[in-house]
Amino acid sequence: MNETSPARRMLLSCGCYFGVCLLYVPLTGNFLAAGQALNIVLAALPLCFALAIGRSTKKPLRALLAALWLLFLPNAFYLLTDLVHMPTLEWRAAQGRMHYVHDAAGWVLTLLFAVGAALGAFAGLMSMRICRRQLLNGTSRRTVRLAGAAVMLLSGFGVYIGRFLRLNSWDVLDPMRLLQTIVSQLDLFALQMTLSFAGAVFLLWMCYDAVAPREK
Repeated sequence: MNETSPARRMLLSCGCYFGVCLLYVPLTGNFLAAGQALNIVLAALPLCFALAIGRSTKKPLRALLAALWLLFLPNAFYLLTDLVHMPTLEWRAAQGRMHYVHDAAGWVLTLLFAVGAALGAFAGLMSMRICRRQLLNGTSRRTVRLAGAAVMLLSGFGVYIGRFLRLNSWDVLDPMRLLQTIVSQLDLFALQMTLSFAGAVFLLWMCYDAVAPREK
């Protein structure tokens, strides 16, 4: 199976989304979409790294690309948490009847958050599938499953520290500060959110893997 063509279409979709987000800002004066534009770039990077792994023949370079892929992968699923910024577009009248706001800009922003979450998740899942083929080809099924579980847990933890600790992938350049911040915040809530986000990635993966073309 040639993953390049679907991956390029996915990257093109992310590029179109990026453009729409940037267009939304001057038209509405709402800068939330600018953050989405940056987030979709970060979400697309793991897919770029996964494609680069397939083109590289040198083991040190493949190892570096794999590390960068794993480091940036949580950004793809982080967009799911941006749904908290969706505007409130409904209210209840005195009689208890539901009404919806006639605000086109608000509805478009809602769609941007929803589509961004979908694009980010699918880009991340596509990169996972490519890396599974490139890095685990020929290994046992048990090893593949263990590696997949580890990647999902690390992704869940990465989403947690990104949303709640406000850390980014490039904070790895200051490892001592990164480690101190993470260790100081380890508690039951961190475990709950890590497992919740990892569980969401797992369910999305099961759905994606069920409908994606079979590997030959």
